[in-house]
Order: sequence, then C-alpha cells, then structure tokens
Amino acid sequence: ANPALARRERIAGDVQVCYNVNREGRPYRNAVRSSTNRIFENQSIRAIRATRYQQLPKDREVPAIKTCRTFRFRLESVTAG
Repeated sequence: ANPALARRERIAGDVQVCYNVNREGRPYRNAVRSSTNRIFENQSIRAIRATRYQQLPKDREVPAIKTCRTFRFRLESVTAG
C-alpha cells in the first residue's frame, strides 16, 4: 500500500515516528508510536531514514537524543482556474 492508493481511496491520516539521533546526525531506532492508518507508515519511516541533522562537535557531551515527528497525510482539493 502507498500514498497513491490512499489518494485514490480518499484516505487521510497521521503517523507519529519516534527515533534517536546519533552524533553523526543520523536517525536510528525508528519506531511508529501512533498511526491512524498503516498505509502511511512505510513512507513516514523512509522520510525519517533520509533525514540528516548537523553533526555534534567531538568535544561536546550530550545525553542521548530522542525525538518524535508527526507526518500528516491530507487530501487537498484542486480547483481549475
């Protein structure tokens, strides 16, 4: 299933993905925390995996970085003009 199918079926929804970020700015331990429709989960995980953050300086001590992001999949009406 994919967002193109969701568009055809007129399905909207939200997916919240939580993940950690390593010192190099790469997400890991991606997990869907909540989802209104499974059809959007793979696309949301893929978007997180493609995300990159700024690297931390080697001399900077920080606790583990964990964050969550919510993806909203909505239908928009298109009007011809």
